[in-house]
Amino acid sequence: LKKMAEHSGGGICLIFAWTDTSYWHDYIFPFAYGILFIRGRVNFLSIDGVTKWNAPAPSALVAYSKHDFNILTRCGIKGETVQIRY
Repeated sequence: LKKMAEHSGGGICLIFAWTDTSYWHDYIFPFAYGILFIRGRVNFLSIDGVTKWNAPAPSALVAYSKHDFNILTRCGIKGETVQIRY
């Protein structure tokens, strides 16, 4: 997350939605453009499309540029988006 915050080219990262942790306060809230809080748990699939396991906690996609946040708002993943930069 530190590298994402320092990278000037933007990007999107998948992370657990534990917003009370220090890395959210150090590397996401001060630097990110917006967040998509994913509804439900993320499923991880095998190469043949069978669910191998589910994430043990809620997840979020964090966008580090306006362009990346626009992608999240149109991606079709169920959840709620929050814009934190204008």
